Amino acid sequence: MNKNDKKIADFFYREYENKTKDISIFRNTDGSYELYDKYIITENKTSKKYLIQKRATHLEKNFSSLKNAVTWCVFEKYNKINEMKRIEQLDGTIESMESSIVRYKTLIHKTKDQEYRLIYSAKLSNDEIKKAALVEELLGFINDAKLWQEKLFVKNAKNKTRMINI
Repeated sequence: MNKNDKKIADFFYREYENKTKDISIFRNTDGSYELYDKYIITENKTSKKYLIQKRATHLEKNFSSLKNAVTWCVFEKYNKINEMKRIEQLDGTIESMESSIVRYKTLIHKTKDQEYRLIYSAKLSNDEIKKAALVEELLGFINDAKLWQEKLFVKNAKNKTRMINI
């Protein structure tokens, strides 16, 4: 390999390495996740929450599920500020509704008064309907994030194939 061939190979290696940062998601041995060489997601075992920390910043966000945390990171990566806020809001609202649903179910089983049981049942039903709508909206964001990632994987695979053919 002559000097020019090495320079060309080094150039393509650097370019390929830079492109892989856009799609890299790793699970570390300690159970944490690293995304895009920017974010670290760790699970708090006691609170069952997922903490996002962004490297070289003081940014920290908590989410009730890993899927929601990863989705937020994807939207943050693309600088979709309104969507990021909505994902965070949906995550918190769904989590509080789940608590409310559990509380109403408990009250229904413990209450002997039929009128209160009907009131709690109506409130339970209302919260379940609201939660289903919010979950559906959140799934839309999750699906968008998956689609963007799949496009990046395909694009990166094509770039890798082009590099090999050169």
